[in-house]
Amino acid sequence: MKKPKTFPQTIKDGSVSVRIYATPVNGYEAFTVSWYEDGKRQRLIRSDYKKARVEAEDVLRKLNLGMAPSQQLRGEDKVAYLSAIKKLQPIGISLGEAVQDYTTAYEALDRRTSLSDAVRFFLSHSPDLLHEKTVTEAYDVYLERAENRTSKRNVETVKLHVGRFAAAFQCPLSDVTHNQIEAWLIKQDYSPRYSNNCRAALITFFRWCRKQRFLPNLETEAEKMEKRPELIESVSIFDPETMKKILSHVRNDLTPYLALSAFGGLRPSEARRITWENIHWEDSYIEINASQARKTLRDRFIPLHPNLKAWLEPFQEETGLVAQFKRPHEMMTSEHKKMEFFDEWPEDVLRHSYGSYRLALIKDTQKLASEMGNSPEIIVKNYRRPVSEKAAKEWFDLSPA
Repeated sequence: MKKPKTFPQTIKDGSVSVRIYATPVNGYEAFTVSWYEDGKRQRLIRSDYKKARVEAEDVLRKLNLGMAPSQQLRGEDKVAYLSAIKKLQPIGISLGEAVQDYTTAYEALDRRTSLSDAVRFFLSHSPDLLHEKTVTEAYDVYLERAENRTSKRNVETVKLHVGRFAAAFQCPLSDVTHNQIEAWLIKQDYSPRYSNNCRAALITFFRWCRKQRFLPNLETEAEKMEKRPELIESVSIFDPETMKKILSHVRNDLTPYLALSAFGGLRPSEARRITWENIHWEDSYIEINASQARKTLRDRFIPLHPNLKAWLEPFQEETGLVAQFKRPHEMMTSEHKKMEFFDEWPEDVLRHSYGSYRLALIKDTQKLASEMGNSPEIIVKNYRRPVSEKAAKEWFDLSPA
């Protein structure tokens, strides 16, 4: 009998199987015949393949003739046995092997969970089942998704942070460690706040990659990075007197945009997209829908305060944009250079002024967060400052002459 080239060899008869393994000893050929009997593995060793094959066939014959459980079981036990055999036939595993594998796994799990749950956990975390991508390949897919589904501003953020990261890491995504990312961030010499912004963008990217099965279903390397401590400074705001002077000096066609920012608390991008249809004059509120609030991507409603209403009414139209310019924010920041009563135009100063004065009046961070499209944490961080109620009332009393 010719010895086969590959092992193990499996000899089957119905649901019963016996295997022959090549197990050389001290440089000499040896073959092990292996089978299961009453759930226990049995072995015998022979010096050449022909003898091992004869023994395997003999064991197989004896198992079928003298030890077949179906010939001894009765009632429900027999039904269960035959059902188990039927289920095992398509995958080519004997009942003895199945029982052995199950009991071994069950003991290893120490009864902490079921075998099926353990298998599901393995399938969701196994690197062998991932759609492996390089950092660049994952970034290209991520960028395309951002361009199709998110705002232009978000796309620029993705290019700025994730794009730089992808350019620096020309390797498989799964090979990147949080230590490498932190070292790269340090090398960029970013400020703490900018570094944390970049970290947040990378965490969003890595989580998305995990969802796409580019990474295992575990904590990502980006999430393991520590946030750098930031020096929290009070935001800059205008006092009512300065705002009064600005309103009296600004170009007339910029007034609606200025009023929406100062007395409605809108972001520059939102104030630029608001239409006259969004303003509900009789009910005294402004509706900002998700397409206009592209940072939060959700509808919200803000009060149409009496002074805001007074500033907008002279310009009221039935339809169209309230701010008639593509870049009113840039025009406003350049317009201030003509005004000699203050030196600079701080970032988001009008929105920050609104938030600070509004909080001083209503004393409700949750309500203000809902109005401004922020979290309560951001409200506390940016707007809880010692602003008097008197100054707040003066701010919201500023109206056209």
